[in-house]
Amino acid sequence: MRAEYRKLKAILKKSLNVYFLESNLQKKLSADLEFSKWEVDYLLAKVENEFNITLVAIEEPNGITVNHLLKHIKSSAKSAIYR
Repeated sequence: MRAEYRKLKAILKKSLNVYFLESNLQKKLSADLEFSKWEVDYLLAKVENEFNITLVAIEEPNGITVNHLLKHIKSSAKSAIYR
């Protein structure tokens, strides 16, 4: 999951100018990081595109943390292997 974290960190840094440490994984994107709705939508679209996954299973977009994204990336990648 280290590679996924590095890719996600790069997306946050390049696209949204957010600098992330592993201790920040539980911060909520919209509340704690003060992302607007379009920034959360943009990030989710960018993650889907980068990792070639679909994040439709994420409920409550306002409560998404970086850790949620990493878990969804990992589970989507595993399920893609078995298709």
